[in-house]
Amino acid sequence: MKVKFSIFNIQLSILMVTLALLASCTKEQEDFFPESSAQRADQTVASDIKVLTSAQNGWLMQYFPESQQSYGGYNVIARFTEDGKVEALGEFGATRTTSLYRVSQSAGMVLTFDTYNEALHVFSDPAAPLGGSAGQGLAGDYDFSILKATADSVVLKGKASGNRVKMVPMQSDQWEDYLAVIAAVEEGMIARKYTLTIGDTAVVAKRSDRTLTFSYMEDG
Repeated sequence: MKVKFSIFNIQLSILMVTLALLASCTKEQEDFFPESSAQRADQTVASDIKVLTSAQNGWLMQYFPESQQSYGGYNVIARFTEDGKVEALGEFGATRTTSLYRVSQSAGMVLTFDTYNEALHVFSDPAAPLGGSAGQGLAGDYDFSILKATADSVVLKGKASGNRVKMVPMQSDQWEDYLAVIAAVEEGMIARKYTLTIGDTAVVAKRSDRTLTFSYMEDG
């Protein structure tokens, strides 16, 4: 028994010494980035703001409210300034309105329109001026994850709906003229059904809000 006990003590001592040596020899984890995570976040925020403010004529937003996109898509034009302001005009506004925006770090970069702007918040207005449901309107977004930010396009993702919103630079500052053309097309689409040709097949498309829905049979 004494021999076994002694061997056990020796083995335990060796193990403790080994662990101590390993601990003393362990090097500190190298930092692969020259800046801290906070500094990198600040740099990304500054980079995204630089892109947003680079479009002198503003951005055309292809805006889809509601998670299933049941109401179709809408056009909003927005121009960002370095002092945190955004000027916007939508299809349902008579004049351009200015409010505040913010780019921040929150599980990725987030663009928030954090004060009321008619062109943007009309889609989530609880009074439902465009329809939808009382209390949430068309269930639109005003908080967006920034998925991509380059000079030729910005891709956002609605935090609530999950819908993607693509923004491309406007070629002209004549926002009202651009939206007037869209309004003329909208006004001209008075029919509830249209014939849509797919290849050599003609199918009937039914219109609901800003959505054309069609179905047809092919090869069973």
